[in-house]
Amino acid sequence: MRLFVDDSQALNRTQGMNVHTPVHPLRQAVDGGTGRIIPTKYRESNYDLLRILSCVAIIVIHVATQWVDIGQGNQAFLAGLNRQMLVNIYDSLSRFAVPCFVMISGAFILDNPKNLDYKTFYRKSFRHVVVPTFIFTILYTLFKAGMNLAGTGSGWGDVLSGLVAGKPFYHMWYLYMLIGVYLLAPWVIRVKSEIGERMFERVAVAFLLLAVASMWTMGEVKLAWNLGMVFCYLGYFAVGYVLRKRIGKSAKVAVLALSAGLLIEVFNGVVYYWAHYVSANGFPLGIVGPFTPLVALSSVLIFVGFASMDVKAPLGGLANMTFVIYLFHAGVVESISMVMVLMNGKDWMMGYDPLYWVWIFVLLVSLVSVMLTVVYDKLFDALDARFSITDGLTRLVRLDG
Repeated sequence: MRLFVDDSQALNRTQGMNVHTPVHPLRQAVDGGTGRIIPTKYRESNYDLLRILSCVAIIVIHVATQWVDIGQGNQAFLAGLNRQMLVNIYDSLSRFAVPCFVMISGAFILDNPKNLDYKTFYRKSFRHVVVPTFIFTILYTLFKAGMNLAGTGSGWGDVLSGLVAGKPFYHMWYLYMLIGVYLLAPWVIRVKSEIGERMFERVAVAFLLLAVASMWTMGEVKLAWNLGMVFCYLGYFAVGYVLRKRIGKSAKVAVLALSAGLLIEVFNGVVYYWAHYVSANGFPLGIVGPFTPLVALSSVLIFVGFASMDVKAPLGGLANMTFVIYLFHAGVVESISMVMVLMNGKDWMMGYDPLYWVWIFVLLVSLVSVMLTVVYDKLFDALDARFSITDGLTRLVRLDG
């Protein structure tokens, strides 16, 4: 039950491995960027590392937001500590996470010609993406209902509108968007095979540039499953495949690309600080969204940096947990925030210096989410073995034939 690790990387459980272990029984790889195609059978730990750090970055964003979004009356607290720019840089430094997650998915899904068989691919995706999305949609709807009954929620209308929009909780939009991308994946592979690799590379880059131009200049997308947004994320999806195929292992490239990407994200945090706290007129366009120009550029550079790494550490166990960690973390952040409000009032963050408390809370949220993930996986596997939950749902939507 994993995301962020494509099904094309899977081996059968009978081989003693998790079905989402990113090991390629016979993957064609470009050796050292020389263009020589070789068969491989190994785990690409550089992408495991990127996956893990992206998951942590998502947690950083949602923890740092507790300080970034505090009311204007409380900004004096951050200003007095000279922390306004700091929390915005924390936030901005983590914005590579969503684009990199999508690029990782595209890097492996589009590289597997077996995914051209749409029914087989849909069946795998249904089991590993749609089923957990369905389960956590129910859990978070119940969570928000409980908040409303306790008088701490945002109203029953928000519960209903969240379900309709594909945002049952604020982080769940990603899953509904990704389902749309996965629906189109077999057709993208078909287009790639028809037009050839070189032309596909050009189309992928053009698609991402057009997506940035389109999404950056439009308002907030209200529906997570909006087809326009899905098509825009196909740009990252396709570029991830292109970069993985084209980038060879090089420590120099890794250092340069990562340094440039991180510096751009720091600069973007400074711009965000200036637009919100210094400039009287603000900035008319988005600054930290996935399709803002600086975030898109830094995300691609960071992906290139990790693609260039030669990582030997065995990170597969933790990387395989990132999907469920992602699903749980938002509820953990919200629960901790509610406890802090009960203990210290709605402005609780004013008593905690974000210089180090952001990282303390990130560590706490991460540990709790990991523990919940371990429990969830064991519980779900036991229930699925006993009641055939995924098989039943698969038959329900007629993907079993």
